[in-house]
Amino acid sequence: MVRLAVRLVNRGWATVIAIAVGIALLVSDFGWIEFTLEPRSSAVRPALLAGCILIAGLAMDWSRAWRRRRQLERIEEAKLRALRVTMRTVQHVVNTFLNDLILLEVEAANILPQEMLDRLDDRVQEIAEQLKALGDVKSVREKPLGGEWGVDYVLRDE
Repeated sequence: MVRLAVRLVNRGWATVIAIAVGIALLVSDFGWIEFTLEPRSSAVRPALLAGCILIAGLAMDWSRAWRRRRQLERIEEAKLRALRVTMRTVQHVVNTFLNDLILLEVEAANILPQEMLDRLDDRVQEIAEQLKALGDVKSVREKPLGGEWGVDYVLRDE
């Protein structure tokens, strides 16, 4: 309960201050409270001022929340952009290696059994698909990978 109150105050401090000031304005002048059909115009001023302060506090908190959300979106976009650039570089390096491996396979076609060459082809294709999927991620989610953390990605046909 206390944590919730602290979180609400941290996120909506301007509204909390506006409510406190508004209540102080209203309580400080009980004379304006009259149950007549035509209240005095000077008696309505504290209520209007309290309402304006409350609206200003709400607007400030809404604006701060919007800026915070926008900043988090920009950070997420930067993370994703950095990941994609890194993955494109990794794709280039690994694909160069895989192309060299395919050339080696062509030279070893007469020496190695066909099932071993087929398994090598399947593995090369699988690695290429995984790299492509990592380069095409839409959001950065993490998953445990043997004691460390890695990027959670989904292959297109899964």
